Amino acid sequence: MSKAYTREDLESYRPLEFIIVLGSAGSGKSHAILDVAEAWQDLKPSGTVYILDIEEGIRKIWKEEFPDVHNIKMWHAGGDLKDIDDFLEVFNEIWPQCKATDWLCIESDTKVWDWSQDNAWLRVTGQRKDAYLSSRLAKTAGGKSSPVTPQPDYLWQVALNYYRRQFRDVLVNEVRHKTNVFITTGVSPKSPRVSLGRKDSMAFLGITDIVADGHSENVRNPDSVALLTSEGEDFWAFVLKDRGHKQRRRFRVDNFWLDFVNSRTA
Repeated sequence: MSKAYTREDLESYRPLEFIIVLGSAGSGKSHAILDVAEAWQDLKPSGTVYILDIEEGIRKIWKEEFPDVHNIKMWHAGGDLKDIDDFLEVFNEIWPQCKATDWLCIESDTKVWDWSQDNAWLRVTGQRKDAYLSSRLAKTAGGKSSPVTPQPDYLWQVALNYYRRQFRDVLVNEVRHKTNVFITTGVSPKSPRVSLGRKDSMAFLGITDIVADGHSENVRNPDSVALLTSEGEDFWAFVLKDRGHKQRRRFRVDNFWLDFVNSRTA
């Protein structure tokens, strides 16, 4: 018979982090990942910070602002990561190696969803989305027409197979239980086309004036959700959700990880 988890087991329980950071371009999302690595180098010298950078912006910040951070292993767009197949191959190679003293960082969830859609269009139409729509416009101008979204049910099933079943379900059901997870995603102006599921998520988090980019699930599963903003020369974080800590809080970011943890006890 399997052993039940009891109150006594909580004494040795060390919860892992599952954080998603929202923010527009220039709000400090990439910087926050490197902040985590810098702080972790001192806190857990044996730990490794694994980064899958789909935005291809972290290397420059790392070189210029964090040259003494040595605990990072990174794969980046244009190098090892060119599409969703490359991403999933590296993702599935890395996460089984991760330990409780490590971090797995994804920059950014928005691009994972975009890449999932790109490959779905490629499989359904033989072209990526932009190329298909461009050729459709040319055909329409020539007196012919083709559907805006070909085989929509099949297309979205393929996209969701990449994003949800091969990435998000694995992240939520397996990865988060063995290592710390840090994900970034962009934000967009409020849109009337937001799905009901996304609206429910935003309402739960109290976000009324922005929408998290990417798939609507990207704010539901994490234990912690923080919104980053750039104000003058400073970065600020507004913690919208932090499981186990009911009070929302806002703090000026010096080092995201240290300030985030300290804000819990402030």
